[in-house]
Amino acid sequence: MTKNNLKINAESIRTELNRIVSSPAIGRSENYKELLIYLVECELKNIDQESTLNTPKEFEIATSVFINKQNYSPGEDSFVRVYVSNLRKKLRDYYKNLSTPAPFQIEIPKGSYKVEFTTTHLEPGTRENKSSKVQIALYPLAAAVAILFSANLWQFLKAPTAEDIEPSAVSRVSNHTVWHRFNHNDKPILVVMGDLFVFSEFDKQLNRYRTIRDTSINTQAEFNEFLRNNPSYAEKVKENRANILTKGNVITMREFLPIFNSDKTVSFRLMSNVTASDLRDYNILFIGLFKSLGALKNYLQGSNFIVHQHSITYKKTEKNYRIVGDYKKEYTDYGIFASFSGPSGNDIKIVSAFSDTAIVQIGKIMSSTAGLEKLETAAKQGVVDLNGNFEVLIEASGYDRTDLASDILLTDTINKEAVWAKPNIQ
Repeated sequence: MTKNNLKINAESIRTELNRIVSSPAIGRSENYKELLIYLVECELKNIDQESTLNTPKEFEIATSVFINKQNYSPGEDSFVRVYVSNLRKKLRDYYKNLSTPAPFQIEIPKGSYKVEFTTTHLEPGTRENKSSKVQIALYPLAAAVAILFSANLWQFLKAPTAEDIEPSAVSRVSNHTVWHRFNHNDKPILVVMGDLFVFSEFDKQLNRYRTIRDTSINTQAEFNEFLRNNPSYAEKVKENRANILTKGNVITMREFLPIFNSDKTVSFRLMSNVTASDLRDYNILFIGLFKSLGALKNYLQGSNFIVHQHSITYKKTEKNYRIVGDYKKEYTDYGIFASFSGPSGNDIKIVSAFSDTAIVQIGKIMSSTAGLEKLETAAKQGVVDLNGNFEVLIEASGYDRTDLASDILLTDTINKEAVWAKPNIQ
């Protein structure tokens, strides 16, 4: 297999764009040509600015590409959605009928107006194009990861893990009951990284803005509420795009990448950029601290656990599991792995804890044959169906923020109906 090149410059993208709009697949319709050009140029601005602010809304597409009227109503006018859906099919037809595989593809994922540029490779002995496992549009994630790592992100993510060395072990994990639905249904995969919310505060003495991380403010909605309750403070602060990832997020993501089905497209997104349609259209793997659950925090409505600031209570026995020790010394952390069905039958996995220590340990358990064997034993004791909706409480020990060991404490069944009873999408 040829290694995929993840550096696609704007010139190459525009060259590919010109080929598409000149092809029979698009036809003579100027509307489809202008729509594709507009969407691609918006995404190129995003890449250049390391942002997602230029991804257009339905209203913006309508008024920028098709019409110029202020009374356009997405709820009443569906032609934008129809055009984008048809364009998505035209792009698929274009690449399907190419005699020579393109080095990369321009795609519009279902349920989105955001263009993605996906590498392609040719499997030995086949003539069929397959999308690579990781998409090009990593810039929101890479921008946050850059705070943690100066080395090449891709080299780090693809460094071999213990299970990478033995392909048969990777296959057993990928096809295990826990991961089978995730890897083999018809949904693409979305890895969601729980980012920590930050904002900028102006320091008069230093005459400059400083980045502030307030542990009581974890979402845009909480930030807005904070400003409403403290109106005099609004003049001193502003939004900051550079949300932060913890190191454990990236380390744990590396554990899971090898077990993803190579036939599936895998996208990455920060939790702060997740939309309601994402929760419906993708199989989701969330990795992050409890405080960064964001749009997935409604999982706790159907959980058997109550997550407090420094502890977890198991509802059925009222037993409390509290963090013990000092993160700079020896300590005990707790985390949860949850697996349940999404609103459209998609599969959702949650890896979450109070600190990186438990997050990393959960990743090691759920991505290894030895860890999954321990889970099977625990599930039998708890009479839990690993093919259904379930959750696992895990205890992890660490020293000086380094994870050392872990233990599966208990398993239980999630009340899926309660999870989606009152969606709390922010």
